[in-house]
Amino acid sequence: MFALEEGLQEISTLKRLETLVERNIFAADTAEHIKASYEALNYLRLRHEIALLENGSPPSHFIDPNHLSKAEQDLLKESFQAVNKLQDSTKRHFSHAPF
Repeated sequence: MFALEEGLQEISTLKRLETLVERNIFAADTAEHIKASYEALNYLRLRHEIALLENGSPPSHFIDPNHLSKAEQDLLKESFQAVNKLQDSTKRHFSHAPF
């Protein structure tokens, strides 16, 4: 939504994020957390979908956390926490709610 508000034309999520930092919409450390979460979630999703396809199953975005290692579960948890912070920030910004 921030990219839309800024009128960004970039297709790449990571490029949009970089541009938002350049425009001082996001702090660099915030953007780095978002980027790390984005990459972690994509890695887990793609690895899961490849495994399904190799086993002859249709791809699915559902990943059972119980099938992940402890480190992967922690990574998933941290990624979701970063996503929640971004969602909260987005809600505050676009609802013009006081901080």
